[in-house]
Amino acid sequence: MNNLRALVQTSQGFGIPLRIAEMNTVSNSGRVGVSNVFAAALWTLDGCFEVAATGAVGVNLHQGSGQNLYTAILRWYNQNVLSPPVLRPPFYGMLMFQQAVKAGSKLLGTTQISGGSGVIKVWPLVDVYDRELRIVVVNKHPSEAGSQTLTLNLLVGDGYDSAAEVSRLVARGEDPLSATSSITIGGLYYAVGGVEQGEEVTEIVPMTPTADGRVSWTIYMPPGSAALVTVECQK
Repeated sequence: MNNLRALVQTSQGFGIPLRIAEMNTVSNSGRVGVSNVFAAALWTLDGCFEVAATGAVGVNLHQGSGQNLYTAILRWYNQNVLSPPVLRPPFYGMLMFQQAVKAGSKLLGTTQISGGSGVIKVWPLVDVYDRELRIVVVNKHPSEAGSQTLTLNLLVGDGYDSAAEVSRLVARGEDPLSATSSITIGGLYYAVGGVEQGEEVTEIVPMTPTADGRVSWTIYMPPGSAALVTVECQK
C-alpha cells in the first residue's frame, strides 16, 4: 500500500482526488477457490479499508462480464432470458463495508483506539455527525479463534459507556474460508434474485473499563469471520 499512498499524496498535491478504477482478488477472471469463496468476502472487506486508509476516495470492484469468478452479482442468460441475479461471497464483504462506512464516517488512528494484532485486523470509524463508533474486526485465520479487546482512548463518562452491538459476517462449515454458500451477515442471507432471507441476529457485549478508567469491549472472533461492532455515543 506504500505505492498507492504515494500516488494519493501526488494527486492531492494537484488537488485531484484519487480513486482505484479496478480491483478484484485475481486478475483475468479470477481463480477457483480464491475468488468465489468466503475468503474473497473478507479480502474485499479488508481491502476496501486498506485503500481508504491511504486517503483514496473510492474503489471500483471489477465485475467483468458479470459471469467471472470474482463477480459479486452473477447474471447469465438462459434461452435468451436474463436469469435472476445470484449474490456471491464478495457481495457480503461489500455489504459490511457499506454498513460500516456511511456518510460522515472517519477512520480513527491507533492513538484514538487500540486493538488488532497478527491475523486479526481492526478498522475503527466514528460518525462525525452523531459520534457513533463503528469498528470492523476481521479474523483471517482459517482455524484459530480469538478474543479481541478494543480499547478507546476515552474515559468512562465521556459518552461511550454503553454496551456494543455486534453483527457478524460468517460462513458455516469446518472450513469457512472455502465456503461458497451458507454465508450470513447479521443472521441474514440473500437468495436467488437478491431476496433477503433469515432472521436478523446481533449480540450485545458489555463495556468493561480498563484499570486506568478507559472504555473497552472484548469481542470473540471465530476463525475466518468478520464483525461490525457498533457503540452509540450517549452525549
